[in-house]
Amino acid sequence: MGTLRMGFILELDPKETWSLITWIIYALFLHARFVKGWKGKRIAFISIIGFLSVIFTYFGVNFILSGLHSYAT
Repeated sequence: MGTLRMGFILELDPKETWSLITWIIYALFLHARFVKGWKGKRIAFISIIGFLSVIFTYFGVNFILSGLHSYAT
């Protein structure tokens, strides 16, 4: 019950938050592709945003933001 010490059910660690954001972007990508039938530049734009989110989750959160799973100083 370590999360109760801060008063949150979930701790809002930047690594976990950005990982969730990445999952949501790629869920939107799949929804737009298969349900809405998007193709071409629109789906490529969502894909690029998803890739940038992955890069920021890996590098940005690890080296810029501080959190439970980062190595920032």
